[in-house]
Amino acid sequence: GADIAARVGKVHQTRWTKEPLALGAFSCALPGSGNLRRAFTEVVNGRLMFAGEHAHETLWGTVNGAWLSGERAATQALRVLGVTGAASISQ
Repeated sequence: GADIAARVGKVHQTRWTKEPLALGAFSCALPGSGNLRRAFTEVVNGRLMFAGEHAHETLWGTVNGAWLSGERAATQALRVLGVTGAASISQ
C-alpha cells in the first residue's frame, strides 16, 4: 500500500515492449526440443556463460528462471576465475 510506496527509494522502470532489441519477446522452444535448453546451462569453451529466461531447463520464460540462471552463471564465472571458496550464490 501507500506506506510501502513511501519507503521505496529510486526506481528504474523499462518499457519492455518498447525496447528495440527485445520488443517484448521471450524464448520459445519448438515442440520436442525443450531438452536442448540444457546447452545454455553449460560453460562454453571454459569462459562463456549464459543467463536469462531462456537459460533454465524448467523455468524458462519466467523471471524466476532468469534470476536462477543468473545466479548459476555467476557461480560458474567465479569458479572459472578461480575465486577460492566460491560456493553457489543461490544457497
